[in-house]
Amino acid sequence: MEVGNSKKSPSLKDFVTSVKKDFKKCFKIYPNSKSGGCGKTLLKFLEDIGNQGLHSFLLKKYSDGVNLDQAADSITAIFDSVFNDPGLKTFWNVNLDKFLPNFEIKQVLTNYAHVSGWDDLPSSDKEACFYNAAKDMSRLPAWNSMVRVQEY
Repeated sequence: MEVGNSKKSPSLKDFVTSVKKDFKKCFKIYPNSKSGGCGKTLLKFLEDIGNQGLHSFLLKKYSDGVNLDQAADSITAIFDSVFNDPGLKTFWNVNLDKFLPNFEIKQVLTNYAHVSGWDDLPSSDKEACFYNAAKDMSRLPAWNSMVRVQEY
């Protein structure tokens, strides 16, 4: 932090909260609905912004070129098959060490949260990184020991 700068640097918790908010916005764009769902929303959006080329293309590709409801239903079915696939899973409130090696966690903290050691992070952020940190902060790996290990 610079001297005289009252702006506080964002914490890891702020970063995670921001990402969660963005995901929620993203998935609310495509609601399941019996009234055309996201297909109708997309076609209406294209019509409202004046993109007649893409609007016409989608109407011709997914209907007879005139039937808005048929095209909307086809587009909705495509979005549903992509975004509601049971293979797509999201995990919330999972510690980073479940999916990332220690060195990668250090890289995320250094590059995005702008920290240079454990002392720069509040305990809640340490717990977000490592499962064992919630039980005992002494179980955190030493900051300098988190290095990339290359296999030969």
